[in-house]
Amino acid sequence: MKSFHDYASLKTTGQLVMDLGSISTHICALVALLRNYDVHNNLSTQVLLWVLVGTIIFQVLVAVGLYIFRTLDLNDEINHQVANRWNIAFFCSLFVVAVLETFIGAFEKFGMDHVPMMSGNGTSPH
Repeated sequence: MKSFHDYASLKTTGQLVMDLGSISTHICALVALLRNYDVHNNLSTQVLLWVLVGTIIFQVLVAVGLYIFRTLDLNDEINHQVANRWNIAFFCSLFVVAVLETFIGAFEKFGMDHVPMMSGNGTSPH
């Protein structure tokens, strides 16, 4: 029979793999944004650019944390409280990432053509 630590390590590894997959998706979205849109003259694309970059950085930090968390020995009862705090932090982090993915997905689904065009000073060019 597997120990509790083995089960928790597998669960954390699964979260880590999902996070890495999400990072690669956001990198692809960032590349598509930079290739297909003029980021310099449109405030909307600049906002999406910074959301993507921020999300990627945040997810890399979460991935590093998950990787380190895997090494915590949960068979020792002394580590349970620390593990519980880490679990709550990772759950909240992954929830924030899911909300940001919804925001990014709306841009990807409807395209930048449906986003109001704004110049760098916040006014419409029309």
